[in-house]
Amino acid sequence: MNKLYDLSDFENGFIYRTEEGDTIFFLSEKFHTTPAAIIFFNSLSAEPIPGELIYVEKIEGEKYTVKPGDTIEAISEKFRVGQDVILLKNKTDVLYVGQTIYV
Repeated sequence: MNKLYDLSDFENGFIYRTEEGDTIFFLSEKFHTTPAAIIFFNSLSAEPIPGELIYVEKIEGEKYTVKPGDTIEAISEKFRVGQDVILLKNKTDVLYVGQTIYV
C-alpha cells in the first residue's frame, strides 16, 4: 500500500475547524502560512465553509511580499536561501507581485 504522507510530514501543522467569516487569506495571515499552502494541503477549490476541518501548516521563515521586478533568483540571493527551498516551502511554482511568501 502506498502512503501519500508520513506522520512526520505534519509536525509543523495542526487541524483547524473553520469558523464563520474565515477565508483562505485570513487564515494564512492568522497562522503564519500562505494561501497556496492552505489550498495545497486541503485541495480547496473555494473558500472553506464554517465547521470544515482543514490542515494548517505553519511556515517558518521571514515574511516577504513580492515586489515589481522581483524574481525567484533575486529573492534567493537576497535572503541566501535556495530557490527550490523557497518554492517548496511556499507550495508554489510561480511568484507574482503582491504575493506573500516566507523565506
